[in-house]
Amino acid sequence: MSNTFKFALALVATLGAASTASSAALNADGVQNKSNTITIDHVSTEFAGVIEVREVVGGKIGDVIGTKSVNAGARIDFPIALDKQPREGVVAQLLVNGTAVDTAEIEIN
Repeated sequence: MSNTFKFALALVATLGAASTASSAALNADGVQNKSNTITIDHVSTEFAGVIEVREVVGGKIGDVIGTKSVNAGARIDFPIALDKQPREGVVAQLLVNGTAVDTAEIEIN
């Protein structure tokens, strides 16, 4: 593989990641009640992806306790079922092609 071709592949990968990141948004109310579901107020992405929800315990991000696929486009009031009720808080991450493009922190009452 020539160096020119390697450079072109790296450039395409970089531009693709930058455009993915710039075209995605994830917003959630910063405080939600204890439940087996959290609600993302608004999610918008140009590409299909997945939202991963991880529990936060003692200020440390822990295991994934919920996931939900998201299609390209915009959604409001997007519920995500959780495997268990979080005790302190969660971090929701929007992943596109395996890369985190936006994050929302949610405190649990």
